[in-house]
Amino acid sequence: MGLAGILVALGLLIWLSFRGWSILLLAPAAALVAAGASGEPLLAHWTQTFMGGAAQFVAQFFPLFLLGALFGKLMEDSGSVEVIARFMTKKLGTGRRRGLGRGNRDLWWR
Repeated sequence: MGLAGILVALGLLIWLSFRGWSILLLAPAAALVAAGASGEPLLAHWTQTFMGGAAQFVAQFFPLFLLGALFGKLMEDSGSVEVIARFMTKKLGTGRRRGLGRGNRDLWWR
C-alpha cells in the first residue's frame, strides 16, 4: 500500500501543480497523503521525514537562492532586464512573445 500511496501522492502533486496550484502548499499535502497510505503514524512521518528533508534542502540551496535573488535585483535596478528584453524582441519579433516570460505550464498546455 505504501508504493501506491507514493504514486498517488506524486500524481496528485504533478496534476495539481500543472493546474496552477502552489507547490508550497502541494508538497506538504502530498507528503501527508503518502504517509497516510503507508499505515504508519502520520505525525512521525511528518516531523522526522518530510520536515527534516525540507529543512536540509533549504539549508543546502540557500546560498543559490540568495545569490539568484541578488542577481535578479541587480539586473532589475541596473535596467539590463529591459535592454535584454528589447534585444530579444527585436531579434525574435513580437510573434514569439507568448513563450517568453511565462512558465513551462503555458508552453505544455497550448
